Amino acid sequence: MDDKTIEEQVKEIVAKELGRDLGEIQNEYSFIGDLGASNANITAMFDAMEEKFPNVEFTIEEYDSLTTVQAVIDFIAKHS
Repeated sequence: MDDKTIEEQVKEIVAKELGRDLGEIQNEYSFIGDLGASNANITAMFDAMEEKFPNVEFTIEEYDSLTTVQAVIDFIAKHS
């Protein structure tokens, strides 16, 4: 089991998939507006998160509605 919090793990995935420094990833940031993610980046992030958190599965609806770092953290915490 990873000792890192869900928040830390999500931020690491977001930073890696977007080629950003970890310190640039803020909870309130939106993936597209603040972090400049493309649809392909978002798909890769959600795929990586499903791999990291096996009990979590994102549907197409979640791809559209989970638009901020915090929204994803909350979703994973609720469904883990």
